[in-house]
Amino acid sequence: MRYKVLFSLLIAASCSVQLSLAQSLSISRSFINAESAVVNQPSNTDTFSISMSGFSNDLRITTLDPFELSSDGLNFNDTLVISNSLSNTTITIHVRFIPSLADVVYRAPITFQDNNFTLNDKVYLMGNSMAPAQSLSVCSWNIKWFGLPSQCNCDTALSLKNAAALLKEINADVYALQEIASINHLQRLVQELGTDFSYIVADYCSQISDPTQVGYDNCQKLAYIYNNTKVSNEGSFGLLRSTYPAQLGINSPHYYFASGRWPLVLKAKLLNNSQEFLLVNMHGKAFAGSSEHNRRAAATVRMTDSLNTHFNNTNVVVLGDYNDLLEGAITTGFIISPYDYLLNNGFTGLSLPSLFPGEVTYIGSPGSIIDNISVSDYAALSIIPKATTIIREAELSIENYRNTTSDHLPIMTFLRTNVATKTNDISAIEKLFSLVNPSHSLSIQVPHQFINSNTSVSISNLVGERLWSKDYSKTERIHYGLDQFNSGIYIVSIQNGSHKESHKLFIR
Repeated sequence: MRYKVLFSLLIAASCSVQLSLAQSLSISRSFINAESAVVNQPSNTDTFSISMSGFSNDLRITTLDPFELSSDGLNFNDTLVISNSLSNTTITIHVRFIPSLADVVYRAPITFQDNNFTLNDKVYLMGNSMAPAQSLSVCSWNIKWFGLPSQCNCDTALSLKNAAALLKEINADVYALQEIASINHLQRLVQELGTDFSYIVADYCSQISDPTQVGYDNCQKLAYIYNNTKVSNEGSFGLLRSTYPAQLGINSPHYYFASGRWPLVLKAKLLNNSQEFLLVNMHGKAFAGSSEHNRRAAATVRMTDSLNTHFNNTNVVVLGDYNDLLEGAITTGFIISPYDYLLNNGFTGLSLPSLFPGEVTYIGSPGSIIDNISVSDYAALSIIPKATTIIREAELSIENYRNTTSDHLPIMTFLRTNVATKTNDISAIEKLFSLVNPSHSLSIQVPHQFINSNTSVSISNLVGERLWSKDYSKTERIHYGLDQFNSGIYIVSIQNGSHKESHKLFIR
């Protein structure tokens, strides 16, 4: 990738004289994911190259902790100075990072300065301190009519090139993709990723129930790309597709799910420990009208009830282009998310707008985090706090990203996979008390039959150590601030008389 930098030097005298000096700086990569590293240990080193010309001063290259730079691959610092005598030569820059905390996603830019003048050029860095053998990374991305030039209004060859480069940097174990128009384009994308990756694609889409029907070749399809050295494909199907095969009309699930765009389910088994995850790739009904909001809400009820009925003892991850917020709604006049039923019936949202202030997944629409990830209570112990990230580097690093690649940003999370499954048994116990999840505070709704008696509440960590407890008397709601607790998953135990129950609490 080649960038031109032009600036002017103004010399003041009895009259002003402006001298123009043309410079060029070529940078081979603009987004580098250094992947994972162990706490207090350096990551593997990655590299990019630069070439400069027309610089009268040395070039200063800077990044931020915990990332480091080197010109020789041996001596690392947060700053490099490249002599202008090296103009018109290719210079290799080495990059690494040393994380100080576990289970964190790190990101920082590399900036370039000439004589204290900061150039516009940047390289965007990312890294994480997850344990690859004990985590599963999943990423959702809507690639905007991928492979169909008449709808994406883009150069599909360039779109393919950009998508391949981006997915190589993200390097997720599983990608849930939406708006795959061309299967041939999808196949070429997987080929670019290499033999470690395989794919599946839905054989249906909106208003198309069979791949032999006219229109299937160019419709928006759901798909997965997965690392076949990390997970195996244990089967896939369209959720609710066989339940309502012939039910049509405006009061039917077929209509609610964008006229037959059923969520695509992938049963993924980890090859290193045989743990299974049920991934649910969804693309909710688009647009912000009242009718569309109600269709998304009705679809959510059917999807949630089906997952809780048939997969209540399964690690379920619902990810995709929800086309709406998890907090609030995109439709004027509605304050409750159409996905509220999902979050109040056994699922935790990892992409709440309150967790990502100022960020978006749908470009050009402030506050629009409409690409989301939610996890079932059964899989709640797999949640790694602060491990969910919106890949804003996509737009920052790809020139004219919205018009060349997609109008959505990828969203990604890491899930812990070394969790003892017996701890998930608490999700199977009948619950009378209800908790707000996730939350910065403990908020419990006391059921009416217990309001006039005493309720004992305690919070423990995942190894069973009791961290806090308190007794409450004659109250409809229990509230307690949790500022002293770190972000993470905790167990809340509640007892009233002989009635006992436990809940998982996700503290932000």
